[in-house]
Amino acid sequence: MNKKMIIESLLGIVIGGIAMFTFLHFIPKELLMKFYPKGDFETFAFFVSLLVGPFFAIALHELGHLTAGLLQKHQLQLFVVAFFGLKRENQRVRVFFNKEMQYFGGISATSPINLEGNLKIQFARILGAGPLFSLLFGGVFLFLFYYFDSAWNGFNGIVGLISIALFFATTIPSKSGLFFTDRKRLQRLLNKGKVGEIELALLQASFQMLLDQNAKNLEINKLQLIQTDTEAVVQFWGFFFEYAYYKDYQNTEKATLLKNNLLSYQTLIPKSIWKSLAID
Repeated sequence: MNKKMIIESLLGIVIGGIAMFTFLHFIPKELLMKFYPKGDFETFAFFVSLLVGPFFAIALHELGHLTAGLLQKHQLQLFVVAFFGLKRENQRVRVFFNKEMQYFGGISATSPINLEGNLKIQFARILGAGPLFSLLFGGVFLFLFYYFDSAWNGFNGIVGLISIALFFATTIPSKSGLFFTDRKRLQRLLNKGKVGEIELALLQASFQMLLDQNAKNLEINKLQLIQTDTEAVVQFWGFFFEYAYYKDYQNTEKATLLKNNLLSYQTLIPKSIWKSLAID
């Protein structure tokens, strides 16, 4: 991970942290005391909340993306939070134990059953639903924390605060590590110029390959458009799809040339993702 990516990742964490601590600083002391346990069961509930609450907030965010996809009749492909995972295999959804650390902080992916309709609008709804769920549920849990008193005060407060922090962390920065935040991806997707065309081409190529389980129906001119993006990670996917296209058509000469090009991006791509792409 290069210096720029580290700075962008830290920026997202810092912004979320500032949102949380600003809230804690301005709330009345008597309200802040609601976080602290008063008995044995409340102590147990508090420590459970510290462990489970952050991942519950992440799950709500990813559930927003998933719900928006399913409501548009997309199929679930992947849903992961911490160790819990769901993925589609052989047209069936199965539960699995997640061991991939880059998915630990949450990921949700759906795909359309065909490429009809306005893919830009469909995917824009999916991107926007994650931050929207974080904002809405953050408000709900903070409301419960403020107006009600129970052994689970800590849980309500933690989930509420982290959900609001997630909203800011996925809307203010442009990147989180290697990947674009929801807001930046949405902004790129709805761009009316070349960037928007690249994002649409990337979506079409990704979904087409997923639906066909091969790259034979990809459009070379669109893949080459993706390769002209200013972001290296986007360029990589353009070259990968073209490599897969020639590989599936058994054009060894062109596939080898593209593979050599892909190798220049190897240090940029997480090892587990690189391995899953079977670039041989």
